[in-house]
Formats: sequence, structure tokens, C-alpha cells
Amino acid sequence: MRYAAAFVVGIVLALPLSAHHSDAGMDMESVVAFEGTVTEFNWRNPHVYFTVETTDHNGEPVEWTLQTDSTNLRARGGWTLDSLASGDRVLVRGNPAEDGRPYAILVSIDKEGVELPMNTEAAGVAASTSTLEGICRSDSSKLICYPGRFAGFFIAHLNLT
Repeated sequence: MRYAAAFVVGIVLALPLSAHHSDAGMDMESVVAFEGTVTEFNWRNPHVYFTVETTDHNGEPVEWTLQTDSTNLRARGGWTLDSLASGDRVLVRGNPAEDGRPYAILVSIDKEGVELPMNTEAAGVAASTSTLEGICRSDSSKLICYPGRFAGFFIAHLNLT
């Protein structure tokens, strides 16, 4: 009984951790694209957020909230605190929320005709080092995509006895 209680407590404590990086509620198979004006840019962790004001098909104003990676990953990709500012005109592409609200995970962004890099390769970050210092990263084109994302990795590699 004591082991069962410890297991349940462990699962309850672990649930918020796995939920943080869930794509649940996001339509990862479709991409919305729109032009608009940046109204807010939040350079903070755990994710960089910004809002873009645009208009819908009826001409009504809509303010989209877009989420991207952490400040650390965006900085590795060449972004800075000044990459976006209120008033910047942008073309945004993102995976939208399934419930129809104006919220998306950023796929790409063009600011005044220039695409802001979304990965470290685009920013020209060195891929190797002769010491343990520096940026360690993997070649994402060689990674295996598991159904169910992070949880799918564990399901594929669990050996139940």
C-alpha cells in the first residue's frame, strides 16, 4: 500500500511538468498566416510572447497572441530584446489554437521583409567546438519523431516486465 501511495504522489507531482510542453489544444497540422502590427513583445521565460493586431475577414480588429521558444533558444537563433517592438509590421505564420481563439505557436515571422531566424542554423551559430564550452545541439533532421511527441518516446522505449 505504501508503494502505491508513493506512486500516486509521484504521478500527481509529475503531471504539471509534462503538461507544460503539451501541444494539446493546438492544431499542429495547419498553419495560419496574417500580416499585422506588433502591439506587445515580452522577452521572458519560459516562453517569448508577443501580440499582433490584424483584422479578420469582416474587417474587425483581432489581436493574436503568439508563443515561441524561451529567451535562451531565441537568443541562440539570433533574436534579441530588440528584435520586435510595438509598431513593427510583421507577417506571421503559426499553428493555431483548435478552439478558434486568436492564439498560435510561432512557425515563422517576417519583419519588414526580413525573416527573423527560427533556428540556430539560420543564425550561423558554430556547430562544433574543441572544448566543453559553447552551445551543444543536435541535428534536428536526424531526430526520430515519435507519435505522441515526448510521451511517445517513453512509450516506445518502456520495457515492461
